[in-house]
Amino acid sequence: MTVDRGKACLATALAVATLATACGKHQDTTASPASNACSAQHPTGDTTPIPGTRIALHVADGMQVDPGLPGIVRPNTRTSIKVVDQPQPSGSTPPDQMLGKLEDALGRSPGPGKPGLVLDAPKTAEIAGFPASVVTATETRPEGSFRDVLAAIAAPGSFVTFTGTVEQNDPLTNQQLLDTYCGARWLDQRAEANLGFHITPSGDYKPMPSSGSLLFALHGDPGPNAPIFLATPSKNQGPVPPDARRALAEARFGAIPGNPHVDTILETSVAGLPAWEIIGDSDSASLYQMVVFTDRGYILLSGAANKSVADQITTFRQMAQSLTL
Repeated sequence: MTVDRGKACLATALAVATLATACGKHQDTTASPASNACSAQHPTGDTTPIPGTRIALHVADGMQVDPGLPGIVRPNTRTSIKVVDQPQPSGSTPPDQMLGKLEDALGRSPGPGKPGLVLDAPKTAEIAGFPASVVTATETRPEGSFRDVLAAIAAPGSFVTFTGTVEQNDPLTNQQLLDTYCGARWLDQRAEANLGFHITPSGDYKPMPSSGSLLFALHGDPGPNAPIFLATPSKNQGPVPPDARRALAEARFGAIPGNPHVDTILETSVAGLPAWEIIGDSDSASLYQMVVFTDRGYILLSGAANKSVADQITTFRQMAQSLTL
């Protein structure tokens, strides 16, 4: 599963789009609203807060919390549970209505598809005391086959998704993965997150809650048309060879929704590290991107501003250059 980059990262229906657009062919195209995915016994012991979210989960033996995901991983494998806790601006679609749209998309529409992904019909549940929708899937990638368990909950002011991906030979079963979701606990406050780097906001940009990234919005407004700046570390990337860095930066920019167009591209450095800066636009927004390469992969720094807003590129560059590790 991937989360749309750039401006789409802040869409109020982000989590819905993330799951719904991943729909491949369904084993059963009829939703199952009467079935309760959390009817089985689930863990009742200790839970651990997931950094940057208001979710606490039971951590199974052999797994550990990863603040950069954020979520839980089994070291040296591709088995993981990613948690996205996306705040919803006032006036956006209520979480329960978003959940209904999600269930409809998963249960009744084959969607644009994702090669190698087969989803079962969604089931309703209650996770962390809130209405939820759960779907299981199997996925085939070049590196192997995986079992997926996806869930979304409608909490006040947030839409939260769980993306569990398990290697076929992993000891964690689908039921144990589901039980982990069902045993989730809702926190009164968002757990502190430390991504290993810092950005200093410029101008009137204010830090906003975000899972697995640093997010800044102009005047603290997280609305879908507000200018935003996002700093996100790569996941399971490893060092990028020098001769592959420009192509990676161009690929990340090209994946931004809205037909992105490159105006300038520049090799530079940030915090003493090699980087590539790209400035351009899409159909509706001015775009800025800086990819800073580290010994663990890269940090993606990106800004997007609606074309109706005064130019923000200088401010975006200032924030990118403020990166410290």
